Amino acid sequence: MTVSAQTADYIITIAQVVFLLMLVPAIVSKTDKPPSITSFGTAISLCAMAYALVSLHAFLGATLTSANAIAWFVLGFQKVLSTNRLHIKK
Repeated sequence: MTVSAQTADYIITIAQVVFLLMLVPAIVSKTDKPPSITSFGTAISLCAMAYALVSLHAFLGATLTSANAIAWFVLGFQKVLSTNRLHIKK
């Protein structure tokens, strides 16, 4: 079974919205953060995916994938900042 490019874009967009919503609790949490290497690695991979989606003219999917990349960068920086605060307090 094949789907059109537009349908694939919609499916990717919906999946990215779900992924983004699932990241919100981690972003707002004060303590539960994934390792920074995981966050930055995921963010960079999502940037590559967004670039590929743009080249396929899947602009909705690319936009939401970029939003997810930004969210993962936020998580990474939150982890780095919280780790630095812990080292300063000791």
